[in-house]
Amino acid sequence: MVSDSCRRVLVLENDAGNAKPVSEAALTALFQTVKDDIRLVLLNACHSEAQARAISHQIECTVGMSVAIGDEAAIIFASTFYGALVFGRSVGEAFEQGRIALMLHGIPEETTPTLLVRPGIDALRVSFVNRKPANPILPPLSLEILQGAVSSNTPINLVRYGGGIAVVTGERSFDCNFDLEQAALLEHALNMLIQVGWIHETQVGLYHVTHAGYEADHRLKGQSEPGFFKVKEQMSSLIAEMKEDLQSESGQFVREFFVMSKRHTLAGSSKPRFIYYEEDHDNLRGKIDILESLGYVVDVTPGNTPIYRMTEDFVNLVLN
Repeated sequence: MVSDSCRRVLVLENDAGNAKPVSEAALTALFQTVKDDIRLVLLNACHSEAQARAISHQIECTVGMSVAIGDEAAIIFASTFYGALVFGRSVGEAFEQGRIALMLHGIPEETTPTLLVRPGIDALRVSFVNRKPANPILPPLSLEILQGAVSSNTPINLVRYGGGIAVVTGERSFDCNFDLEQAALLEHALNMLIQVGWIHETQVGLYHVTHAGYEADHRLKGQSEPGFFKVKEQMSSLIAEMKEDLQSESGQFVREFFVMSKRHTLAGSSKPRFIYYEEDHDNLRGKIDILESLGYVVDVTPGNTPIYRMTEDFVNLVLN
């Protein structure tokens, strides 16, 4: 990007290797012809907001730089931005992660990137990848939080207090101690776990490890995953009953279930749930503990009678 009579223009290289200024009008015309094939443009160059704004009239999402941007900042922002897109995040989420990465590196240029969208477009709904990589690279703090949750078989709590945050799971606690940089690292660690699908938020500030998260923890520890076929072999009658329930007309959208004895009565509930009785299955509580430890079911008990929720991964395994 160079200055041309007080105007900044984009300079490209022509076939002869010479610099060739490109006007905003030319850029607009160019992207008008390819707008059906291109949904995102990133101008990772200094003072490129004006050009990005012109392009945004044709392309769904465009990123430009409002002022000059340093080489290190440009590299960190772009690598984080594209990396988040590869992980399946939306353009809006990837843009925010790029800005956060600059903050985490202590580079005060997080306000330089500018995200522009075509009228009627929501950047949080624009994404390009529907699957997650098998072996994502996460910061060590993310892995520590995951391993703490799995080893204690407890959810992850994000606690906000006056001027700081803490992440608590089991007996492990990760506290920012009023350090803003550490607070950003903790939030980034949680966001990365969500991003790769290893935890999911069940209510505000409360996260549970998914089946994929349990599998990841097994791999990190060098342990082999027992696999669903082994689980099905160990508790065939329970899995068969669950499959029958899920295939029933009234149960196809039900995911939660009670675990109880036939000696007890159950108060009325407006929410449909399955019921599995201890008298029908040997060591039913132990079998449910195994399913929970593998991330197949999640304990969502609000009162005295145990209630569990099946994960979608588990439902698919049971039905297939």
